[in-house]
Amino acid sequence: MATGEEIAQSLQAFCESYNSNERVKQMNRDWHRIVLIQPEDLTEAFTLSLVGEELSYRSGTADDPDLKVVAPSDVLADMFWGDLSPTGPYMDGTLKAFGSEEDLVRLDIIILLIWGG
Repeated sequence: MATGEEIAQSLQAFCESYNSNERVKQMNRDWHRIVLIQPEDLTEAFTLSLVGEELSYRSGTADDPDLKVVAPSDVLADMFWGDLSPTGPYMDGTLKAFGSEEDLVRLDIIILLIWGG
C-alpha cells in the first residue's frame, strides 16, 4: 500500500515530465481535462488538471471531473512513477477508469509517451 505522500510525489513527477515534454504538450494543446485520482484504500483523493499546455495536480477531489481513475494506492503510485503500464491493471480490473473512450485512450497514450512503458 502506498501512502498519500507517495502518490503525491508520483503525480508531481508525472506533471514535471509532462510539462517538459514538448511533443506531448503539442499533442494535447486543445485537450483540457480534469482527472480525479481516487485510491481505493485511502481516504485521500487527488486531481490532475490539464489547462492550456500545463498539467498540474492538487490534493482533494474535483466537483465535476472529466475522467475518474480508481485503483489501489500502490498501483496508482507505480503507474504515475512510470514503473507500471496501466494496460495490465486495466485489463485485470484492478484499475478502473471512468470517462469517454476517447479521453481514456488519450490518457493511456500520454502515460506511454511520457514513460515509454
